[in-house]
Amino acid sequence: MAEEGKAEKAEKPEQTEETEAKKTEKAEKAEKAKEKPKKKSTLKEFRDKTGIKASEELRERHKKQRQIVKAIKEALKSGPKTIPQIVSETNLESKVVTWHLFTLWKYGEVREVEEVEGYFTYELAEKSE
Repeated sequence: MAEEGKAEKAEKPEQTEETEAKKTEKAEKAEKAKEKPKKKSTLKEFRDKTGIKASEELRERHKKQRQIVKAIKEALKSGPKTIPQIVSETNLESKVVTWHLFTLWKYGEVREVEEVEGYFTYELAEKSE
């Protein structure tokens, strides 16, 4: 039994040396990671380097979409409304209002309130801070 205890003690220093070696190796890797400069791969940096910019058509489309979303949100500021009510207030096509409204609903910016005359009413969702 005494010999077994000595054998166990003999293994422990080796295990400790292995553990220390692993810790040292991890510390060296961490230091190398800190030394590496972070790569910036943003779209803006890409545009600056390449000179490629969004087409005028694309910019106009995004501008129009932002205007539509703004009009829908403005209509809902006065209270819950159905899609036909939003269409009449914003003078937008029904399919455009429906598409943008469901997108706003999908991302939690509007929510369904109740059903009125076969249509759901929608209102702006409260923003959590």
